[in-house]
Amino acid sequence: MKEMDNLISQNQFGQAEVQLTKYIEKNEADSDAFKKRSNLYLKNGKYIQALHDIEKAMLLDSSMPCCKSSYEHYQIKKGLMRMSNDI
Repeated sequence: MKEMDNLISQNQFGQAEVQLTKYIEKNEADSDAFKKRSNLYLKNGKYIQALHDIEKAMLLDSSMPCCKSSYEHYQIKKGLMRMSNDI
């Protein structure tokens, strides 16, 4: 994960996304990796992918703040869908 953090800090989001995807393929239960890739997707305007990753992270880690409120989750989802022009 350190290599991916370095890529992100250097604004090399595309490379970081590729590395995170490879990491996730081997570490499917790492909610932090899904959260991190969701943020990268947001930075790259990939809102639907961001939504899928944050929902996967929430399934893996129910202690995330947005898991504690279905309303907050709804607001996140609604915002991402609106940004992607899917609604």
